[in-house]
Amino acid sequence: VARMILREFPEGEEKFPGIKEASTEFLSTGKLPDEKTWQDFPDTVFLGVGGGPFDEHATDKKERTENEVCATLVAKYLGVENVRALQKILFFVKREDLEGIKVKNELPMIIKFLHQAYKENPEEVARWTELAYKAYFEEEKKNTENFTEEEFEVYKKTWEPLTLESATKLLREHKDFSWWKKFVDDAMFFRERQFDEAKFEFRQRGKTEKIIASDGKPVSVSFVESDNEEMNKFVRSIGSHVVVQKNSRGNYAVMTDRKRGVNLSYAFMLLRMAEEHYRALPIQKDETLLQKEGYLEGEPFWYLFHTKDMGFNGSLTTKDIEPTKIPENKVFEIIKEGLKQKIS
Repeated sequence: VARMILREFPEGEEKFPGIKEASTEFLSTGKLPDEKTWQDFPDTVFLGVGGGPFDEHATDKKERTENEVCATLVAKYLGVENVRALQKILFFVKREDLEGIKVKNELPMIIKFLHQAYKENPEEVARWTELAYKAYFEEEKKNTENFTEEEFEVYKKTWEPLTLESATKLLREHKDFSWWKKFVDDAMFFRERQFDEAKFEFRQRGKTEKIIASDGKPVSVSFVESDNEEMNKFVRSIGSHVVVQKNSRGNYAVMTDRKRGVNLSYAFMLLRMAEEHYRALPIQKDETLLQKEGYLEGEPFWYLFHTKDMGFNGSLTTKDIEPTKIPENKVFEIIKEGLKQKIS
């Protein structure tokens, strides 16, 4: 969506000449190589990565940009955040990114399935996404062009999330509709197959334990080794509050049921200290720093995402992170122990 805004508005071309025709590269890690920063690449606009002005994520050098996402940062930089036709898109992109998806068929959920099904083709996923959001943008132009301020405020109260069904209706007459529809149909079929396989895999290799968390209430914690990207969703669907998933590369994802309100801060503090121990690095003792969002400076091994109550040692989009040195049996025990401790 940020890329669409840069290309769609003339302000994008004014600020970044050539942006309309610029090629896109996709990074498998938020960090840049060789300790470089976004300022080392004057001819590149970094979106959601690189630690620059359009990267909302916490890094080892900066805190998270609160209450913003990449698309809103770009819109504000161009001065177009109040354009009526864009406001609905920005509202839902921001809500879904920061708070989680509320409706099963919302576009962000579909986009996630597309990324799983087409790992080696991110540009086609981006193309599919831009087509959908541009259709919404054009529709919003028609819907809002003659509204008074009062009418627009009333209209905002009728907004519904952007869904696959509504996007399909808008794109039926588009020249690329057949490609767009087949692309998503294939991804949905892939997702259903993965979800079914996750059931079998977890029954074969997964385990779940109940502990009493720091709030005095029980928490179900599950562990499984699997490359299935629907695994954490399946395990949470059967009642687990925390899912620890190890993939075949040795990287971990720690996902939580946000309704339960599990706080991973203390668990990640322990994981980071254990990582330092097993790598023979100096042990960081500042508890506030050890519980910070993002990575610790110089130690890109465990990323904590406070706003979504999850964390990673590498992930679907950060495949280049080196696997942890902590032994497998220790990772699970450390996380359980961390969930039991009250946060200071």
